Amino acid sequence: MFEVDEETQEVKFVEEQPPMDTEALRSLENWSHFWPSINKAGRCSHEAPAHLQGDENTEAREEYLGKLNEEDK
Repeated sequence: MFEVDEETQEVKFVEEQPPMDTEALRSLENWSHFWPSINKAGRCSHEAPAHLQGDENTEAREEYLGKLNEEDK
């Protein structure tokens, strides 16, 4: 099992496993994913095209990435 240090956001291995009975394992609050999901583009996050890179295109880039995030969560 792993846990995230709240101060440093570092993931570390927990030596002592918490006790889990059948009832605890049924709760979705006790489950999580360690690795991020892969989107339809085969990436973990979306990237803006080259023509939207740079400081002058910040608003257009944010709009483009927002649209992609809605279509492919």
